[in-house]
Amino acid sequence: MDMKKEKVKILIVEDDRLMAECLEQFLLGFGYEVSGIVYSGEDAIKSVKENVPDLILMDIVLDSKMDGIDVAEKICSEHDVTVIYLTAYSDGDKLERARKTGPFGYVIKPFEKRELEVIIAAALYKKRDERYLKDIENRCSFCLEKFHGIIYRSDLNFMPIFVHGPIEEIAGYKGGSSLDASRINLEDMIPVEERITNLPETMEKLRTIADFSIERECRIMRQDKQVRWVRQFVKNVCDDFGKPIFLQGIICDITERKNLEEVHNKTLADLKTFVNITFIRESKMIDLKQEVNMLSVELGRKAPYDVIS
Repeated sequence: MDMKKEKVKILIVEDDRLMAECLEQFLLGFGYEVSGIVYSGEDAIKSVKENVPDLILMDIVLDSKMDGIDVAEKICSEHDVTVIYLTAYSDGDKLERARKTGPFGYVIKPFEKRELEVIIAAALYKKRDERYLKDIENRCSFCLEKFHGIIYRSDLNFMPIFVHGPIEEIAGYKGGSSLDASRINLEDMIPVEERITNLPETMEKLRTIADFSIERECRIMRQDKQVRWVRQFVKNVCDDFGKPIFLQGIICDITERKNLEEVHNKTLADLKTFVNITFIRESKMIDLKQEVNMLSVELGRKAPYDVIS
């Protein structure tokens, strides 16, 4: 994405008018929009309140009660704005104060035009990436809140790195921390006859074969002796070279679904039994009516039933 085409707004805070005008021409030449030029800290704070820029070029030494560091600290505490300091000094104390305000970087006067262009572009790309990651984080947080299961990440030795979800509720674990609960081996909770028969081989494939995954539904015996049904999906995640680096998985309690399936299957079986019994009864009734008809005819009487086989 070309950041220049977005008409990024940049505020110039510089008490040297000639320098400020020079910066403005540079920025316009780079393709950015100059949202304003102010010469004091107080005017900078007022300007940002009226029109929040994407980036501020802030001179550290200002001819006002507040220096650039104080102004940046005030603005950044209220707005999500990237700051690049301009300074003709490399005073250790001032730079240490400036560092604590979290600027993207510094431009030491005098500077080359190209140097300024590069640091501004880098700052804007960093801000774009931060916003993108923040958006992903917000969406993931929303999904995690709405997902009623366990989401986990582990290393290739199956030790938990990240766990989210109702571990205690699904596993029936009581006491200790969530991390302690996450160390419970699901395989140990599965009845022996339902466990993966070639477990060591399967685990080795997860460690070594790119995109290898396991998906299964099984019963578990919780610590409180309740039997629950769970669905597990686990897959390895690889680096750019196709080498597995960690495992990610989900575990969902599907007991309610399995209970409904059991009720459905039992109802279906009962219905089939009822249909079979009804069919047998009807068949026997037809046979009986046919016998009555035959006997009536033998006795010289009219057959009493119309029978359709």
